[in-house]
Amino acid sequence: ILGLFSSPETPEDFIILQQERTGLQDRVQRALALLEEKDRALVWSCICEGCQVTGVAETLGLDYDNARYRLKAALRSLSRWLKAA
Repeated sequence: ILGLFSSPETPEDFIILQQERTGLQDRVQRALALLEEKDRALVWSCICEGCQVTGVAETLGLDYDNARYRLKAALRSLSRWLKAA
């Protein structure tokens, strides 16, 4: 994974790096699609966009504790699915 953040030294390295990134993006998108809609919104908003759980919970009609629990559970599921993929 560290290679995904390094600078390619040759055009061939650049192509390989792009293919690795695309493969990782595809795996993450497939894993996100497995989540329930509210869980996916929690993960996307809190992790990808940096929103606070409190605000996202309110938008989704969840109380804070439930949203926090669902976020942690969704992240565990994503981790498990990505490791298996």
